Amino acid sequence: MALAFMALVAQAAERPEVTAEKVQAALSELEKLAEQAMQKTGIPGMAIAVVYKDKVVYLKGFGVREAGKPETVDADTVFQLASVSKAIASTVVAALVGEKVVSWDDPIIKRDPGFQMYDSWVTREVTLRDMFAHRSGLPDGKQVIDAEALAETHRPQMASYIAKDPATDRTDFARGNQQELLRPGAERKD
Repeated sequence: MALAFMALVAQAAERPEVTAEKVQAALSELEKLAEQAMQKTGIPGMAIAVVYKDKVVYLKGFGVREAGKPETVDADTVFQLASVSKAIASTVVAALVGEKVVSWDDPIIKRDPGFQMYDSWVTREVTLRDMFAHRSGLPDGKQVIDAEALAETHRPQMASYIAKDPATDRTDFARGNQQELLRPGAERKD
């Protein structure tokens, strides 16, 4: 799939103007590429979204969620991304910082008034920079005992569920994915 994606990116670089007609024409090829990639790599399923001019023009799931099980992948399937989420989230936020939509030093509650940590001071003071620098006070991933229960917990409850005795002075580093889980829009859809 990565090779197919790189080929599409290379083609796009050669043709700077992308029209709605070209997007629609490419979508039929995309389904074939997805099916071929699944057969070649053996992955049981995937989802693809295509956004054109800030609108989702294509959203489809392929295959099954887990090999040997019947549940199919659809447009709302949540995939575990592991550490890939860090690169995606930080790239998106960096673009917004570059556009001056947000600042690295914005408190999280400025953008998400419902955000709540285990401590009122941390709730008020923790910033985007703190989250992405892994100095929010949330524990490192090794301290989260039940990751599946964490994934089932809705975002407003996550921070109190996973962090009870953190460093709040921004001097300690604790690597983990919890920072990305707490971002706005990370709620699980049931």
